[in-house]
Amino acid sequence: MADVVSFYKKLPTGPAPAAKKPTTPWGKYKAAYFDGDNASGKPLIHLAVVIILAGYTWEYQSHLKHHKH
Repeated sequence: MADVVSFYKKLPTGPAPAAKKPTTPWGKYKAAYFDGDNASGKPLIHLAVVIILAGYTWEYQSHLKHHKH
């Protein structure tokens, strides 16, 4: 039992340190739109815009670029 008591005496006391701010682009995006009170549906709009742009680019490169006017 003395080992358990000595283990718990070595643990830090007080509040936990504040979390570090993210430094990666994905981490910043996650902090802005997913975490805490900032959670919103904007990432769904961002995803839709990316899918539309990627789809149009694909269509242009595979078909529309070669279409005679």
